[in-house]
Amino acid sequence: MLSVRQPYGWAPATRSWTQKWVNPGAKPKMRAALHRRFPRPGDRKEIVPLPISKLWTPINFGKFYGLGKTLPEIVFSDSDWFFHMYEQDGFMGRLAREAEEVAGKARQIRIPGKSPKDFKVQYRMSHDIGKFWYIEIVDADEPLPTECPFDRRDFLDLSFPRDCSQYDKRGGRRIIKQLKIHVFGNENMRLTKAACERFFNSSKNFGYRRDERTQPSTPWLASRVPRRGR
Repeated sequence: MLSVRQPYGWAPATRSWTQKWVNPGAKPKMRAALHRRFPRPGDRKEIVPLPISKLWTPINFGKFYGLGKTLPEIVFSDSDWFFHMYEQDGFMGRLAREAEEVAGKARQIRIPGKSPKDFKVQYRMSHDIGKFWYIEIVDADEPLPTECPFDRRDFLDLSFPRDCSQYDKRGGRRIIKQLKIHVFGNENMRLTKAACERFFNSSKNFGYRRDERTQPSTPWLASRVPRRGR
């Protein structure tokens, strides 16, 4: 029987084998022949190391005091609060470093199965006050719309509602709903602590692939409302 032990997140996993049962009627030579024919996975050097997940620091101040929430959870539930705190340098020490990582990733979330070379994320805004409305995934060469304000980018950007309007809680909720639809494929998905942290721990969910890095991000803008000053 294989036993695997990992004392803490960054420690290497240790593995040990224990013999649980031996057929008393089996001869030693027969057992040795079976062991040679069917070696343990460790003897074949086929054991895959356990993945080491990044440990995120719980927030313990402000509206999230005592809730044990981490930045990946918070940006997926209240992106307006997260980006407000980030812009105001409201995170210190280790949290500041984690906020820098989360902010960068949250601005370039990939749409699964859609290369930014071939597909773009189109952000629609309301006619009246220019706040974020919804997104759609369009072909890169699709004609530009003319009927309402929009922006077209390579990735899903959770900071977009705040870029349009400094305080837009409704827009923040809307873009999280769009994230669930276009990234997770389930509008009613519950974004648990484990799900949020697992998502941010995987680099494949963000930014350009190696063969896409030569493709410049094209800032298609038409009938845009001006962004607020940063």
